[in-house]
Amino acid sequence: MKYAVKISIGQPSDPTQWNALATLNGNLIQHTSTAVLDRFFKNESAYLEILSGTTLVGAYRFNYFESKRLPAFFRSISRSATFWGEAIYLPSEDRLLIAQLINTAIDDYLRDNKIVKLKYTNYYGAGISPELFHTAAAKEFCMAIIDLEQSEEQLWDRVHSKHRNSIRKAEKSGVTIAVSEDIDAFIDLMRVTYEGQEGKSAPNYDYIKAQYSLYAPQENAILYIAYHEGVAYNGAMVTLLGDTAYYAFAGTVKNPWAAGNLTQWFILKDLKAKGLKKYSLGQVALEGASNFGDVKFISGITTFKMRFGPDLEKGISTNIILRPFANKIWNLLVKMLMRG
Repeated sequence: MKYAVKISIGQPSDPTQWNALATLNGNLIQHTSTAVLDRFFKNESAYLEILSGTTLVGAYRFNYFESKRLPAFFRSISRSATFWGEAIYLPSEDRLLIAQLINTAIDDYLRDNKIVKLKYTNYYGAGISPELFHTAAAKEFCMAIIDLEQSEEQLWDRVHSKHRNSIRKAEKSGVTIAVSEDIDAFIDLMRVTYEGQEGKSAPNYDYIKAQYSLYAPQENAILYIAYHEGVAYNGAMVTLLGDTAYYAFAGTVKNPWAAGNLTQWFILKDLKAKGLKKYSLGQVALEGASNFGDVKFISGITTFKMRFGPDLEKGISTNIILRPFANKIWNLLVKMLMRG
């Protein structure tokens, strides 16, 4: 079968068809609504389409950045591309062939547009990473995926005994979980979390609020907050589309009741009740990873997620410099502008 390949800036040929494919794949990052958030960081959206006639069979939305405030030469050395998450596919089509077409189209785009550097990371674990992202410098990890099509009893059986004990303790201690719309309370929990982590930069809270404000009215984001005697101690923001949910952000105040364990167990049951089939807890370290670079991530976050009994899918994250000299000049220029 012959396929046509097209890249559009700003919006795809058929946004309705594109978003239907994103929903079918459970991939919120690929939905056109997310382009509003890209502009938060002065990025533009590029839409790579693989078409069989007029039918969209494969697609990949990625970000393009070029400084608009500088003369033409400096704009050219500022060009970067960011590939968040996985491509989306029509299940009945030849996925491997379409993945190869996407890989070739990305390669051509990077070369033709003289892109200086790119970033890539997996999110949902259901896609095929383009070959050009698999470099020696890529950081490997796993994505922790919980199959919500299991029965509640099966989900509970897969939870580690220590987590089960913590969940029971939280329930007996009077911890309650609520679905909330109080994004400010959630951000406050995040602030406390990151204030206690030396050397780790906090996320952009304005961006998180913008994301929630965009997604919540469309039922693509849910806030869960754990309370004890009316005080918030733990919270999680989950994003969702189609049959897939993603553990996007979390915040916690140190407490003796294991509020975070109960929060996640509540989320599993709530998402299952809503008919979702897959819940991604995000990244965990590869088994035996001693050089991951973040001891807290390996010993704390990874252990916490793994004790919910997820399946694992491999992923990568990478930064690739395509034009080293141009990148060096751009970095020097940025430092000069920041000092000025």
